[in-house]
Amino acid sequence: MSPKIDSLNLNPAAARGAGAVSAPAGGSGRERDEAAAVPAADRVELTSTAQSLQRMEQALRGGEAYDAGRVEQVRAAMAAGTYKIDADAVAGSLIELERMLGRG
Repeated sequence: MSPKIDSLNLNPAAARGAGAVSAPAGGSGRERDEAAAVPAADRVELTSTAQSLQRMEQALRGGEAYDAGRVEQVRAAMAAGTYKIDADAVAGSLIELERMLGRG
């Protein structure tokens, strides 16, 4: 069970629960106190999906987020009623996105 994180639980040792470091058996009281005061190493691992999203975000930062000229072309075609949606292209793009995210 994960510890509840809220403003009422301000004691990190209590929130750590089973992850707290215990003192070695037979140690002096001081050794036990020092061992209990050393927090367990915190560690975060990103999933492959999160790593992929992070790489895509970094790649997008380098350039424009969209093609303004293309957006204007689509806007004009929609206003004129001549915009056609290519369902195969949309489906292909969605499948490619799933592959990039590692789910396909």
